Amino acid sequence: MDKNVKIGIIVIVIIVALTIVVLAKSSGVLFGPTTQCDDKIDNDGDGRCDYGPNTRCSDGSISGDSGCSGKTDNTECNSAPEICDDIDNDCDGLIDEGLGSTTCGVEACQRTIQNCISGQPQTCAPGTSVTEICGNGIDDDCDGFVDEMCNLASCTDSDGGINLIIKGIVTGYNDFGTPFNYTDSCVNSSAVNEQFCTGVLASAWKKACPVGTTCSDGACISIPDSCSDSDGGQIYTIKGTVTGFYQNQSFSNTDFCNGNYLTEYYCWNNGQLNRMINCDQPGNFTSCTSGACA
Repeated sequence: MDKNVKIGIIVIVIIVALTIVVLAKSSGVLFGPTTQCDDKIDNDGDGRCDYGPNTRCSDGSISGDSGCSGKTDNTECNSAPEICDDIDNDCDGLIDEGLGSTTCGVEACQRTIQNCISGQPQTCAPGTSVTEICGNGIDDDCDGFVDEMCNLASCTDSDGGINLIIKGIVTGYNDFGTPFNYTDSCVNSSAVNEQFCTGVLASAWKKACPVGTTCSDGACISIPDSCSDSDGGQIYTIKGTVTGFYQNQSFSNTDFCNGNYLTEYYCWNNGQLNRMINCDQPGNFTSCTSGACA
């Protein structure tokens, strides 16, 4: 065989053998699978590849990953608490997970952001406040009050003001648009807590009921005519007193003597009457003493 032919065959065989070796190594058939700590690639995204300082990293990273304990180590990840850096710090296959969100600002200025976006920590900034817009029910200027200083205040009194004989209800809105509702009520039987408006403000005043009236269900009402006689009627031998109310006026009168004449008070149809009796007339009594005939 020609010498040149032999040399050509030998070169071809060497080339084929080297090709087989390279392919076998890359597939792991000849030398076993390549580990993360010996593959010249930064697998965990920390900017370093493989074990040791002399590796030529194929992806432009720096050799010597602190997560590798040797070339046979199959993970470059050095587990640590997750931080916002676009790296899987805790080696769970997720990047920048569980870092939460932050809310800042109040009312219309309230904002909520994710704490980490694309490996960059985020700062929460409240929205910009604007001049309060009256009547929209929103805290536009973000001061914690809704529709304040909008002249929304109003006040209405159903009984027309300070009216003690009618139960009234005061309704309206304060300066912040908050509704209110106040009703006249009795303090006791002789006084009423009267609600009324002072301009657009709700006011209250404890007032005594007029003479001859009593407070009932938030109003001073007329007292019904009434009469009570302590001696039970026209009983001349007992000194009695009649008490009661007539046409909203109270009364109280006691039987009395004027010489031998007795003035006897008694009740009639819820009112009072009186008559004069001569105690020493024949067939009656002998005298008038201490408001009674004896």
